[in-house]
Amino acid sequence: MSVSDTQAGGWVLVPREPTEAMIEAFRDGEFRHFDQGYQAMLDAAPTAPGLADELARLRAQKEKLVKALKPFADALDALTDDLRLCPDEYCVEEALWQDEQPTIGDLRRARAALREAGE
Repeated sequence: MSVSDTQAGGWVLVPREPTEAMIEAFRDGEFRHFDQGYQAMLDAAPTAPGLADELARLRAQKEKLVKALKPFADALDALTDDLRLCPDEYCVEEALWQDEQPTIGDLRRARAALREAGE
């Protein structure tokens, strides 16, 4: 899905026209190659409006999903080699007899995390 320039407020991750700080970063450096100067300009560019909030929201969502899925990954890691090689359709109850079993709470956290993510 693309966003028109009007909807994005003229932004394409960095301003269309370099800011004074970006120009200064380029002028102040002694670069052997243009790409080094360009990188200095990008480093000096302001963050696009709303991008920091969206990034924070996505990082928080990722953290919840990782926390919800970790017990399942740990349970798989705890399986013996012969059970780890079982087909995907193998009943989890038969395989998870060791200490690393997901709990009802783990299942609830996984469902809540996926529901929150829109699944």
